[in-house]
Amino acid sequence: MGRSTVLVCVVLLAIPLVASVCNVGLGDRAKGDYLLRTVIFTNTTEHEPKKLTLTVVYQANVVLNEEITFFKVAGAVESCTITIPLPNDKNRVFLTMVSSSNVTEFSATLEVYGFRRGKTVTVI
Repeated sequence: MGRSTVLVCVVLLAIPLVASVCNVGLGDRAKGDYLLRTVIFTNTTEHEPKKLTLTVVYQANVVLNEEITFFKVAGAVESCTITIPLPNDKNRVFLTMVSSSNVTEFSATLEVYGFRRGKTVTVI
């Protein structure tokens, strides 16, 4: 088998794996960062299945002086389209997810990693 034939076989095998993924991670984990927050987003339809959209938004807590280093989102559908606008605020997560097929429920889990550089608040 020639080199071009092997390359075509690898590409054909890789396409279904890429197409079936509905998750993304952005940023770089840094030494000492930790999980700041886990948030679950859900959208459902009561009627027949359709393509559903999720808008995932998270803003770092200014009072706690949070700094986001990395985030990952995992969708609970077989495949989806993820749109991430050009980020102009590194301490904000904003993206849109659209299911590729018709579903009755679409959920995604957001995990945000980073630092809290502010003073610790104690509740008595």
